[in-house]
Amino acid sequence: MQKSKITSNIEDYLEAIYRIELKRGVVRVKEISQALGVTYPSTSGILKKMEKMDLVEHERYGYVKLTESGGEIARDIVRREDVMNSLLQTLLKLPIDKATDIACKMEHFLDHETTVRLELLMEFAHNGGSRSFLSRFHSYLDEKMTEPESAE
Repeated sequence: MQKSKITSNIEDYLEAIYRIELKRGVVRVKEISQALGVTYPSTSGILKKMEKMDLVEHERYGYVKLTESGGEIARDIVRREDVMNSLLQTLLKLPIDKATDIACKMEHFLDHETTVRLELLMEFAHNGGSRSFLSRFHSYLDEKMTEPESAE
């Protein structure tokens, strides 16, 4: 399975299936539709395409299950989104709702190397002597975010 063929729309479906599977153990088409806010026919159409790509298994009127490759991709998607969400909330102090929304959009553009580097940045910011770094940055951020914008 080539990653380049997987659109951000398909990534959203993989993530939804993965999260539902973790929560409930089994996944129905209706649950995917509800999670993504799309119609049942749209979901059925995408699932057929995903079956051809060997990302899911789905029998008509049956459960949806990620294949091994679909599960691997879904776990990577969730990892990228979680890293971005953590970075946006912890380092940049964005509110949870805003950070979650932005992370969902940004994760589609992250590659493996960038994700690893962001994880290392988060690790650095949280460990050892870097506490002073994070504390100083937050003070700086608070100061700059409360300054009135200069007139142009």
